[in-house]
Formats: sequence, structure tokens, C-alpha cells
Amino acid sequence: MPKKEKMREQMPQTAAFIDALRLAFDSDMINAQIRKGINGQATFCASENGYAVGVPILKSAARNVDGNVMADKLTGATND
Repeated sequence: MPKKEKMREQMPQTAAFIDALRLAFDSDMINAQIRKGINGQATFCASENGYAVGVPILKSAARNVDGNVMADKLTGATND
């Protein structure tokens, strides 16, 4: 079975999300970011059903333009 099909079976929700991104944005750009993540850059990370691909983005790197950590905004944590 080709690798692409196997990943789609292992991570179906991730595959559907990526497909939607490819439709909404430039698919070449989306594919390039995924490849960078697979090759070790912190541009793409996904996990589903115990499988993971890409490089996790560190909390310190996930900062908004105002300096607040985006994950904190989602969870309600403060950055004091």
C-alpha cells in the first residue's frame, strides 16, 4: 500500500483537514509546509489515533504579534 494511503487511513481527520486547507489555499504552499515539517522544521505537526507526523511547535515559538502565547489564549491561562 502506498505511504500516502496508509497515512490517510491512520489519520483520517487530519487528512480531511489538510484536504480542506488545500482547497481553501494554495495547495503547493500547504504541501511545502507539510514537507518542511516532515523534514524536521517546526512548520507542521499533527497527531491522531496514536500516530504523529511533523515537528511539534514549542510553546515559546507560538507567539502572537502582541507577545502573548496563542495556546494560552485558547486555554484561558495568563502569561504573567
